[in-house]
Amino acid sequence: MVKQPAKFTVDTISAGQGDVMVFVEDPEGNKEEAQVTPDSDKNKTYSVEYLPKVTGMHKVTVLFAGQHISKSPFEVNVDKAQGDASKVTAKGPGLEAAGNIANKPTYFDIYTAGAGVGDIGVMVEDPQGKNTVELLVEDRGNQVYRCVYKPVQPGPHVVKVSFAGDTIPKSPFAVQVGEDLASSSESCLWASLDPEAVGFLVESTGPEASRLVRAGWWGFHCQFFVLPAVVNRTCAVCDFGKL
Repeated sequence: MVKQPAKFTVDTISAGQGDVMVFVEDPEGNKEEAQVTPDSDKNKTYSVEYLPKVTGMHKVTVLFAGQHISKSPFEVNVDKAQGDASKVTAKGPGLEAAGNIANKPTYFDIYTAGAGVGDIGVMVEDPQGKNTVELLVEDRGNQVYRCVYKPVQPGPHVVKVSFAGDTIPKSPFAVQVGEDLASSSESCLWASLDPEAVGFLVESTGPEASRLVRAGWWGFHCQFFVLPAVVNRTCAVCDFGKL
């Protein structure tokens, strides 16, 4: 595992007199001499230890009396160390149950200090359960990562966070995304051909936009209907007729 000591033993009991030397070459061609310690036992063994700093295939050369031993150099694949997801925490407005708004960026931070080495995984599912929400994870240093995402639909979202392939505590997070009411506050007053009628354009926020609604209000007769040319908006026409 990367950044973890790698150890092995060399047995020289049948090799005669000589010294053991070990060299380790990483995938980038950097070569270092490993630590070799005589065990001073009857089998004339040597303990070898080295610390791989990067992942990938390493070449380990073992020499005895200046000559390669059998099968040297050895190829050793160094993997990523398995981190501990139970030690990872995440918090921020993007994980709160309420307060996030559609089409508004939000974020949360992931803290991995003390969790070891591992990849961070984040997935945000939309109300249809699809992984369509775009996000960006940024390394902010000190083992802190910030995830920024922008939900485009109102409704329930699910945020899943993993570390080293395992789910972190409290994940998945349930996030309710509210509608962007600020962008729907626009209204337009217009005049009808009927001098006794006025109309105004209002934002539709629910299924009422899909059906005809009649209502009485302060002696006015109001009829609501969908404007074909304006998506998700309804038009209310009021006249002064009797209810």
